[in-house]
Amino acid sequence: MLSLIRNVAAAATFLSLVNAAPTTPAPNPTVTIASGVVIGTATRVSNQPSVTALVNAYLGVPFADKPVRFAPPQPAPAFGTINAQTNPPACLQQFLSGEAGEKTRAYFNNPFLPPPPESEDCLYLNVFAPQGASPSNLKPVFFWIYGGNLEFGTASLAYYNGSSLAVNEDIVVVAINYRTNVFGFSNSPEIPAGQQNSGFLDQRFALQWVQDNIRAFGGDPTKVTIAGESAGGFSVKQLLALPPSPQPFRAAIMESQGAMSVGNSVDNYNKLAAHFNCTTGATLPCLRAVPGQVLLDYTVNQTLLFFPAEDNVTSTGKHADVQINSGQFASVPILIGTNSQEFNAFASILGLNTTGSEAQALTDLVFTCPTQLLSSKIASAGRQPVWRYLFKGAFPNVDIYPGAGAYHSVEIAEVFGTYPLVNQLGSATADQIALSKAMQGIWAGFVKNPSAGPGWPKLGSTMDGKELGVLGGSNNPQGEYTEGLFPTDLQCLVDDPVLILGGSAYKV
Repeated sequence: MLSLIRNVAAAATFLSLVNAAPTTPAPNPTVTIASGVVIGTATRVSNQPSVTALVNAYLGVPFADKPVRFAPPQPAPAFGTINAQTNPPACLQQFLSGEAGEKTRAYFNNPFLPPPPESEDCLYLNVFAPQGASPSNLKPVFFWIYGGNLEFGTASLAYYNGSSLAVNEDIVVVAINYRTNVFGFSNSPEIPAGQQNSGFLDQRFALQWVQDNIRAFGGDPTKVTIAGESAGGFSVKQLLALPPSPQPFRAAIMESQGAMSVGNSVDNYNKLAAHFNCTTGATLPCLRAVPGQVLLDYTVNQTLLFFPAEDNVTSTGKHADVQINSGQFASVPILIGTNSQEFNAFASILGLNTTGSEAQALTDLVFTCPTQLLSSKIASAGRQPVWRYLFKGAFPNVDIYPGAGAYHSVEIAEVFGTYPLVNQLGSATADQIALSKAMQGIWAGFVKNPSAGPGWPKLGSTMDGKELGVLGGSNNPQGEYTEGLFPTDLQCLVDDPVLILGGSAYKV
């Protein structure tokens, strides 16, 4: 199976053209912000030949200075004029060692394409704007936070190219980088409380950059929707639970939200310090002197994992009950959901010999039921509308292995319109193309008018509970249909008490 994936990745030259940003450059759009002049590129949506409109793409725009390791982000210095025409490097990423790590890279680190370069100098973002967007013609903004269990990920993945979504739906798309693993969540006791989660602070810094600068690109800073998948959705939850003031967003989308923490981050930081002989005197300067890749290699080899400090400034920890109950939780419309076969990818990565029913049980335990708990809790508080979806689309030419189904993260290509038109696994199906168009309309419609919702009843609004928007299911493989919550949530009658008693209901 791995050899198949490697062969596809090596041979899929067409895909690099399909999903890479600049194609058929037109006169380069130029934007002036406080830091300097940004020169982008005008490009077509290359995997959708029928779309002739161009998008203005600004790739690798610095939203902060080159970061000091483990420290909060700082403002970007004046840069004069920059050519923002190339995807930025990923922040240093941590994957598991051995075959599990190899599979994780193959499945999630730019599937079917070469992996992106990495660097500690990574605090950049990409902006995709329809050519009609301007300071006098502002468009709503879709602010994307990637997943990766807070261990890996980057805005430079081909699946996060916002060209299609921006052009087809007339919105501005912003995709950001943020630090992960030890570089984003060191838990260093030498860092002041409230500043230890540099990865979450990066996200907030990028949000503030949008407030300060997106108008120059044609985006409306008063109409920002924050969105993310997996750990990106979990990050959105943290922003909702502990919103910046003034609040820099008006709506939120959480796709398969969750982050599975393993181990003790403080203990792991101390182990790291001990290994590099940084235990006498000032530990922080000593660890900052170690080359970043050397530091990362040791964390990988020893499986030292790092997750947010529960500071109640950027992270609520395991749940958001206190913030929801107190009213601190941001009162904005929310779209939240999961995929029907989330755990399939992880079962493969972990080498679990699970049957279909066992993988489904794990999907419910780790994704479906935590989302059910969180969404119902927010809706029950009565301060904001919440809509829930279930994605069931399964398409052969995006299978990370044969028969992977509606696995974790596969919906992203439908939302962004970055599914491959054709690759060695086959051609995009008519259902896949139509469903992507429908989902782009649903997501962007929510961004444009959050209070109107995505097109099906909000949670708690019907007598029969027919409030689940199913995307790509057998009843309508090319769009949405609405069904009752109970069949999907049946297993939650068993799982919810386990999640609540385990203290992890809103984390995993």
